[in-house]
Amino acid sequence: MNQGSPEKYKVFFLTMVPFPHGMAQTNRLISIASGLIEAGCDVTVICLKPSENHKHSLNSESHGTFHQIKFVYSPGTTFRGKNPLRRFCLYMAGIISATCFMVKENHRTKIQSTFIGVTGSLVIFWFFLVCSLLNIKYLQERSEYPFIKARKSWMDKFSLLIYLRLICKLFDGFLAITKKLKDYFTPNLRKNCPVFLLPILVEPERFDLAPKTSHEKYIAYCGSMQGDKDGIPVLIDAFKLISEEYPDLKLYLIGSTQFAGFNTLKEKINRLQLETNIEFTGIAGREKLPGMLANAVMLVLARPENKQAEAGFPTKLGEYLATGRPVVVTSVGEIPDYLQDNINAYIAKPNDAEDFANKMRQVLQNYKHAQEVGLQGRALAQTVFNYKVQGRQLAKWLEKI
Repeated sequence: MNQGSPEKYKVFFLTMVPFPHGMAQTNRLISIASGLIEAGCDVTVICLKPSENHKHSLNSESHGTFHQIKFVYSPGTTFRGKNPLRRFCLYMAGIISATCFMVKENHRTKIQSTFIGVTGSLVIFWFFLVCSLLNIKYLQERSEYPFIKARKSWMDKFSLLIYLRLICKLFDGFLAITKKLKDYFTPNLRKNCPVFLLPILVEPERFDLAPKTSHEKYIAYCGSMQGDKDGIPVLIDAFKLISEEYPDLKLYLIGSTQFAGFNTLKEKINRLQLETNIEFTGIAGREKLPGMLANAVMLVLARPENKQAEAGFPTKLGEYLATGRPVVVTSVGEIPDYLQDNINAYIAKPNDAEDFANKMRQVLQNYKHAQEVGLQGRALAQTVFNYKVQGRQLAKWLEKI
């Protein structure tokens, strides 16, 4: 991009998510930014507020460079503390500091585009004013319906109305992860606002690992275990159905256990007498996760059929496929648009523990074929979901808007 120009196309990302270490949202941000860098862009991530509860966390540096992505915590620290007043002051300081930083950087070399993450409407409006004054294209990327977890009270409904009817009109361009989401937002955007379909992204080189011989055979899931977002209760029921046939097989649940319903989940596991077969590994960092996934017998995602799954697309699925291991996933949202049962993945019915168990059996009973299916899934990750491929297309799109 701009190969003949002395100045690179300059992109800023304003975000509330942790950086460079975090969960799905952070990894997606890294993939988008890395793809643009591969396309020749200059990328800076600004974290508008501190993200860490502990001073000695993975995100301890307030500024630096991660895989050529420049980043800065505009409040000057990653540590937010427990005092509500401190948090509020740091938040306000972060907004002011980010504004000053953008003005300074734009004066030094022109910022062409700025993406604002999911945050409050007032913050989005403020940076719209900043970008308008500095003549910077203002964009947003969405991976799910807005306010999907909070649409019950009149205040929630009012906030959604404000976002759709007013805030969406502020953007010069919009990115959506699925066609369903694109169709949902398009009527609410300003007339002729360009929308770019950006599916899940993966960095295949992170998963170019030869599986190690392990004394323990395990199935792996990675992500949120809270509620039914990813169907963990259904997954546990399905695992119970095959556990007697494969008593030495374990299920690794990779992710945070710091949520309100964790004890209920453990009680379910104990009730099904699976406490010795299911292991909670805790959060796996960005460097450790590829190895944990690549050494699994298979990777699973029993996402149920619900509003969130309807328009979303799980980022972890790209990581699963990139390992080349067999993947068992449910037929929700636009997953069937990319994956075919018994060709590049094993597709189960949503909300059906017995069908999900049958798909896992298919993998285990004919593992040689399952490995071939896994390799076909990997080919998809290396092409359609490759951050470099999508990054080049996104960079060209940005230049045109």
